[in-house]
Amino acid sequence: MAAQQAADTCDCVSVRAEETERLYDFLEVHRARPSLQGQGWARDHWFRLQSVVDRMKVLQKEARVKRGKGKAIICAVLGASLAAAVEERNQRGDLKGAKETAGSSPPHMYPLVKTEYVYEDDGDNCPQVITKEIPFAATKLAKLRKDFARTARESETEYVWRVSLSGGDGILLSEREAEGYWGPGVFLTTGDRRAPWSLTQRAAYWAGGLNLLERGDPLAVTGTTDQLLESVQKAACLQMMYDRELKPNLSSPMLLPADPERMTPLIRGLPDSLKPIGIQLQGRIQNTPSEERIAAALEGGATPDRRWPGRKVWTWGEIAQELINYGRKYGPVNRPYSRAETRAVRAAERVTKQSSFSGRSPDLAGKEKPLNRQRIWQLGLQKGIPRDLMDGLPTKKLGQLVQRWSGREIAFGPGPSAPPLVDLGGGTK
Repeated sequence: MAAQQAADTCDCVSVRAEETERLYDFLEVHRARPSLQGQGWARDHWFRLQSVVDRMKVLQKEARVKRGKGKAIICAVLGASLAAAVEERNQRGDLKGAKETAGSSPPHMYPLVKTEYVYEDDGDNCPQVITKEIPFAATKLAKLRKDFARTARESETEYVWRVSLSGGDGILLSEREAEGYWGPGVFLTTGDRRAPWSLTQRAAYWAGGLNLLERGDPLAVTGTTDQLLESVQKAACLQMMYDRELKPNLSSPMLLPADPERMTPLIRGLPDSLKPIGIQLQGRIQNTPSEERIAAALEGGATPDRRWPGRKVWTWGEIAQELINYGRKYGPVNRPYSRAETRAVRAAERVTKQSSFSGRSPDLAGKEKPLNRQRIWQLGLQKGIPRDLMDGLPTKKLGQLVQRWSGREIAFGPGPSAPPLVDLGGGTK
């Protein structure tokens, strides 16, 4: 039965891959097949329309095509973006289906052991204690294997994320119940029979024993403001994989004391408005000695340490709540683009066209006259510089950024519109 389910999953993945390949073959006929690098870029940027446009402009500039030409480049970028969008939609259908099969309400911790107290009479102070193990029924266990089996298209990290986000935190399995086939190369037994472990712990323990380069750990855990809780839970799962520890009675990785070193992928993927508070949280946690974090974890709480009042050991759940509260209080840092700015950019485009027709170079090093802010903006767009990076910079710094741009981001620090950072000790800075 499990083998048949795995075969059905592989067939579905194969059909999706064939559909994508047919799209790329069609584009190749028109000399517009995206490169492997372009496909990788599309997976991270297809949902930002301005990024797609900037990508096309950069490729056209590198290919030195004339204005109005380069349709193959446009088709390649759009084709890769379409394939990436379909792939992400399929992944969200798989996750949604897993959540639905897990039940409309969050699964409860399964009572593996039932305890009964037998009293001889009302005055009996030493009752007889009877414990009885209540295993999963065969049909229930088969359904769990179907819902939580790793598919062939999932990396080990993606598998752990899906298990945790779709209810695996609340399902306890004994070693005997975890025996068997759970997907391509995945056996969830741990060899430790002292306590039942949650399905998430088992998956993380198994994946943690693999080579870090082979299991597909991401450099950044990306997500929008609405997906903050999910992003933090993914980062917590990464820490559980790195630590490879089996903690009794730990239902969710969100209860783990956060290791500041494991916060980096989360901070990289945070929206720009939340990166400052994420960095501040990381610094605050780093100032807490590791032995104090360990002691707090053993004591079972993220409470202030008795010897150093005010020092707090943060759990991943508390980090998520802090980021959510900060986002609700201050909202996005970057102000939306106004119509006046859009008109200014269009005017800059007209100025650039006129200067190119008259034979004058729009380079920053031109000696005819200093460039105004509009023309500097236009040059920055032509070089592929993101708008949010140029927005809010003084004209002098904007000119320096455009002149020195080589395809890498240069951070000048928060702009004047950024809200004050929250002092985690109780005040504001």
